[in-house]
Amino acid sequence: MLKLIRIAFRNIIKNRNRSIMLGSAIIIVTAILIILMAVTSGISDTMLKSSTMLMSGHVNIAGFYKWRPTSAGPLIMDYQNLKRLAIENIPEAKCVVDRFMSWGEIISDFDSIHSAIWGLNFTEEQELKDVLKLADKRDYIEDYKPVPGEASTAGNLDELKNPGNIALFASQAKRLKVEAGDMVTISVPTRRNVWNTKDLRVCAVLKDIGITVWPAVYGTKDDISDLYRFGENMTGKIMRYLKSKKDVVKVQNRLKNLIGDEGYRLMEEESAPFWKKLDRVAKEEWTGQKIDITTWEDEISFMKWIITTFNSTVLYFLVVLMVIIIMGIMNTLWISIRERTKEIGTLRAIGMHRNRVMMMFMIEAFILSAISTASGILIGSGVSELLDYLKIKIPYEAVQNFLLSDELSLIIKVPNLILAFLIITILSTMGAVYPSYRAAKMKPISAINYIG
Repeated sequence: MLKLIRIAFRNIIKNRNRSIMLGSAIIIVTAILIILMAVTSGISDTMLKSSTMLMSGHVNIAGFYKWRPTSAGPLIMDYQNLKRLAIENIPEAKCVVDRFMSWGEIISDFDSIHSAIWGLNFTEEQELKDVLKLADKRDYIEDYKPVPGEASTAGNLDELKNPGNIALFASQAKRLKVEAGDMVTISVPTRRNVWNTKDLRVCAVLKDIGITVWPAVYGTKDDISDLYRFGENMTGKIMRYLKSKKDVVKVQNRLKNLIGDEGYRLMEEESAPFWKKLDRVAKEEWTGQKIDITTWEDEISFMKWIITTFNSTVLYFLVVLMVIIIMGIMNTLWISIRERTKEIGTLRAIGMHRNRVMMMFMIEAFILSAISTASGILIGSGVSELLDYLKIKIPYEAVQNFLLSDELSLIIKVPNLILAFLIITILSTMGAVYPSYRAAKMKPISAINYIG
């Protein structure tokens, strides 16, 4: 075997022009694949971070309360007991917060929008600052002209710690034609089928974060509670953040069993955010409380097409590139075999078995593929790290919505590197099977006397 490996190395070096050409193709394909995988991982991680900060915990205790068969609200009663059950029985959790959830109308002097309204205790959710950033005034003020020395942003997100404030995203503020310091009116339907209203001050206008921001605004728990006249033992959603997202399904099933054993009615599992369930629940013939145990994937199910689309694109691109590479390997090896016909005949004449001839060419293809793939991984990883370090701004709003960020984020994951190495090396080596088989079938006398 060592002799075959030495021969394979010598052949690669001897035919350096063809080796460089084929190796370069493999390197380019591998580097492109690594960059695509890094972008895909960046999108997935951005989506997870954004969704779990903005809309959902890793595992949530939510639900609906129906005062009458035709009236439903995204509420859970007896939430202190439910929160205690989660804290005492979920050691995988790192923290727990709860929010009110509502759906209503945001009204300004110029326009109105319908939106989900999150009522939160901002003091307990300081990590939101890592996701929510103040928007540039040019993003929401028409015909804005910067004044020298004036700050490009306005407002203070920390004011959400105090009742009477609300934070909008730039696209919402632009439609409502408001800015930090302006007043808007919140109008929500109550259980008595009347609309309660409350005037709130826009304390901050936030930078859009793709389609995760729609439809949502952020207020305080006190204001939402006051709008609905909620009691002290009521909330909208208890959000559990886990140490590892790998435990999500296990924790979800454990919570279902725990809460079911406590006598609470559970909703049927449905992968959808609460506002998509609201109309269906309102039409069902039951009253009282039902608990809904959801995961972060359920809450952002309306965005899964992003990852699915991108993964499908990457897969299609990979298949096309691999077909090209395999055809290139087969063609290059076939040319090499033709040029080395007399060599093959000599090897066969001095006693080398067909299987060893075939193995020699397979080893040669494997060595070239492995070295080129490893080089492509290093180059692709380096380019990915550089692009991520540069924090390249994405200028187009449609692309921002697709990538869920206004910055290009790339994340290198070791399992992806291993997977890329195995896929490309194995497929490239398999491309050498047929040419190697044809070489091994040559008769010694015919090969030695070959002219061409």
